[in-house]
Amino acid sequence: MLKDIFPVQIYEADFPNYEIIKDDLLSDVMTLFNQNLELYSKHRLFNQSYSLEGTEPGMYRDLHKKLDYPELMTWIQGEVEKYWQALNYTRFVKPEIVHMWSNLTPKGGNIIQHNHSPYEIAGSFYVDASPDRGCLVLVDPNEMIRGRLPHYDSNESKQGRYFFDHIVEPKPGKLVLFPGWLYHKTQKNPSDDPRVVIGLNAGLMYRIV
Repeated sequence: MLKDIFPVQIYEADFPNYEIIKDDLLSDVMTLFNQNLELYSKHRLFNQSYSLEGTEPGMYRDLHKKLDYPELMTWIQGEVEKYWQALNYTRFVKPEIVHMWSNLTPKGGNIIQHNHSPYEIAGSFYVDASPDRGCLVLVDPNEMIRGRLPHYDSNESKQGRYFFDHIVEPKPGKLVLFPGWLYHKTQKNPSDDPRVVIGLNAGLMYRIV
């Protein structure tokens, strides 16, 4: 009998009737980028891409407080709590959104591999994105071991690591949550249309001074 052990659980949900707020949300996010695009190009994890995230003046890590979309933010908070419960984390403390920012990825851009440790939950909400503009890639935590096992035939690469990635296809209004320790990256955007995403960290780290 075969058994699967040590699963990694991710969470996906779609914001109801997102098309009602999509254009306004996209406009508000792009207005922030247009304030100082050069400043937002300096993030160490970004290749030909831009991020509002940072601690310098003019950067934003608190879009959940800055953007005037209370229904969306309440919904995201609720989904974070559902995911927290599904992970069987403590029921005595409620997780909260710690950081929220936005990433802008034009043609040719991508985000390099990284994780969000020590935050318990990381996530992406797709403001304006589609699979043809590049997908989120979640990296198998066992890839260093699996990549050395004899899975391959003569027509496949012997390097192996990319065969164990999980691809999350984006669409407007979709939220994906995953463990903060899980390494992830994005594919390059081959399209002329930019990919616009809201990123977040959630959990208990707000309690640490």
